Amino acid sequence: MERFLLFVALGVSLTFGQGAPATGSLTGRVVDGTTKEGIRKATVYATGEVSSGSQGGVARFQPPTSYTAVTEDSGTYRFAGLAPGVYGLRAEKTGYIPPVTARGSGPRVAAGEEAKGSDIILNRQGVISGRVTDADGEPVEYVNVMAVPAGRGKVMNPRQAMSDDRGEFRISRLTPGPYKLVAMRQENGFATPVVAAGEPVMLYAPTYFPSVMDAASASEVTVGSGEERSGLEIRLRKTVAVRVAGRVTSELAGDAPVSLTLQPFQAGGARGGNFMVNQMGGRSAMAGGDGRFVFPNVTAGEYILSAGIHRMGSSVSGTMRVRVGQQDVDNVSLALQPLARVTGRVVAEGGGKLASVSLSVRGTDPAMPAGGGAQVKTDGTFVLENLQRTRMQVVPMAPRGWYLKAVSVGGQRQAGLEFDVTGGDAVVELLYSNRPGTVTGTVEGATEGVRVAAVPDGGETGPVFANLYRTGGVVAGQNSFKIEDVPPGNYLLIACVPGLLEALSDPAAWERVKGKAASVKVEEGGTVTGSPRLISESDLDEK
Repeated sequence: MERFLLFVALGVSLTFGQGAPATGSLTGRVVDGTTKEGIRKATVYATGEVSSGSQGGVARFQPPTSYTAVTEDSGTYRFAGLAPGVYGLRAEKTGYIPPVTARGSGPRVAAGEEAKGSDIILNRQGVISGRVTDADGEPVEYVNVMAVPAGRGKVMNPRQAMSDDRGEFRISRLTPGPYKLVAMRQENGFATPVVAAGEPVMLYAPTYFPSVMDAASASEVTVGSGEERSGLEIRLRKTVAVRVAGRVTSELAGDAPVSLTLQPFQAGGARGGNFMVNQMGGRSAMAGGDGRFVFPNVTAGEYILSAGIHRMGSSVSGTMRVRVGQQDVDNVSLALQPLARVTGRVVAEGGGKLASVSLSVRGTDPAMPAGGGAQVKTDGTFVLENLQRTRMQVVPMAPRGWYLKAVSVGGQRQAGLEFDVTGGDAVVELLYSNRPGTVTGTVEGATEGVRVAAVPDGGETGPVFANLYRTGGVVAGQNSFKIEDVPPGNYLLIACVPGLLEALSDPAAWERVKGKAASVKVEEGGTVTGSPRLISESDLDEK
């Protein structure tokens, strides 16, 4: 009996001696962006990456774990029993717009302590509602209406709603600001309406509020925080629909059918804010054994025609632009060619040693779906397979402390970071330098979350956001910043919160704020100082 009690006592002693896992807690508030008052019954999410020690001197982290809490009447939330680590915070509440918060960018929780998170600010949603009608004022059902932010650069997924049997629509969860509304009624692309001899086929076209077919002529609808703009009417317009026909040729075609796609493309691509409009207007067709194809009911505009075949280990592909007006477009010829293969090697200038390098290329024509990527092998060689035959640009990614300095093709150094594969396979050499520049400076009136971007200077045409730019965070309380690994060249320094940076790819928005950008010239291995002025949301709204 004594031995048994001794064993139990030792077991209990050992168990309690190990102690419970060390944890901490996290508290904060969710507040209304307008009234600054706490928001009750908001759901808060804390997502953390927690260290699980190290292996071979390299820190290892457990998979991200999320926790939830509900705010009290005062808007206060509290998480208890959190493992030590850095946590990203976000909150949701019906009628409010969730803020965009990067994972792992919030407070650090330490064992035995309570961390204080910054206020999570939620803004009340804006709402736009109205109805869609035809030329006679009759309601039109099943029309997709999208609210595209005006002058806000690239918009991949604008808010949208479908009209009901009364023609009515309601678009919610809108961020305060100006919008352009576009209504699209999906037509049957292969059912041709019966018309009188000599009369053109007329179909509903994408129509912008109030009733125009050109986005530039559309009226802006501005919605404020917690505001609903109602009673708006979009009267759909019709336009002439024509036929696009031609022939696809290829050695692999044979007698089998070939699938083709015809995709709308507007100047500026997705950056024109019409990505969803372009995608919804796409259509497909099949070419018969003779390679001939027909796309009926195509409205005026610019399109990308593409096709590809993969048989018995061989692939061919082709892409071309097609401009459509008020007349049928016949005799379109699309030649399918074997895809290109690019081989090459990475060279470190001065005999330096490069760590792991990832390589990515993309087409220089934004309309053409082209590009690819690969991991550079330990011996410095790489292979890029299945590339479209077009002009390519290397995306200038580089390990820390390096930058991509030059591209050579067949031993000939190129003027920039571009190379041509329209003729087929190519051999490319990439030269990396370990002497990038550094940009430092200060930003007057900087607030929490402000970042400074060093954007390659595009001269009079605006910032070249198609190129890779470098950013650095502004140190709270000091208004200072530091951007490292900047390739030599001329740059414009832009200071703003991350959400506004994409908006500046819009030419009109850039024109309004370019006076606040600071110009700097970065030399190889040097440090340059600049002091950009802070750009705010109101600056983009100035006329």
